[in-house]
Amino acid sequence: MDPLSRLDAMLSEFSPLFKHNNFNHFETLVKGMINTPYRGTLTQIYLSTEQS
Repeated sequence: MDPLSRLDAMLSEFSPLFKHNNFNHFETLVKGMINTPYRGTLTQIYLSTEQS
């Protein structure tokens, strides 16, 4: 199983705890912290999740 799809499944379990838009921010933050190999700012974390 693809690790990212597993991560999506794990994060989706937290979805009922958030309003829709807030959950998207939470999901982006978690994925960004995983994708950023160094200590970064929130902007750098967000930019690491953008797909081209």
